[in-house]
Amino acid sequence: MLRNSNREGKNTMISLQSIQTTTFTTSTKHDFFYRTDPPIKNHHHSRLFLRKSRNSDENPNTTSDEGDSKKQELLVRIAMLQAQKVRLTDFLDERSDYLTQFAEEANAEFDQVGENARKELEEASLRIMGNIESQMQAFEESAESSKLEIEENQKKLDEFEVRFENERNEGLFFKNLGQSKPVDPTIAKGEAEKIKELTSQTV
Repeated sequence: MLRNSNREGKNTMISLQSIQTTTFTTSTKHDFFYRTDPPIKNHHHSRLFLRKSRNSDENPNTTSDEGDSKKQELLVRIAMLQAQKVRLTDFLDERSDYLTQFAEEANAEFDQVGENARKELEEASLRIMGNIESQMQAFEESAESSKLEIEENQKKLDEFEVRFENERNEGLFFKNLGQSKPVDPTIAKGEAEKIKELTSQTV
């Protein structure tokens, strides 16, 4: 019985070795065997399962395909960035042109405002100077008229004073004449002769 058991064990080991060799020959390099239960002395209960690695079902071209897809994705992103850059450049150029045009229009408007203000100032200055000259002329004319009027009044006053003085002197003369004593004819004759002599000497 013991011999038979040993013989059966040997036959079992030979069978396992032949199965293992055949399996490793036909499987890929990613395949390996592992034991599901702890090793036991009785080889009749030993079971081996074939397990494939995670990448056993994958195609060798999968890695290269993934690399190509990543490259494609990177190229797409680069193209998108380039397009965004172009759009941004166009936008900046457009805004730059707009700002330049706006600045030119603003400068032109400022110049126009300054020119209008200068013209209005000149016109206002001319109006003011015209008003001043007109007022000065009116004042001069009024002063001249007042001067003539004053001179006329002064002339009338002088004439009145002269006439009044003459009238006063005449009144005093006739008054004195009425109050004086009768003149002696002899004395009057002598005075007349003296006046005659003086007159002849002067001539």
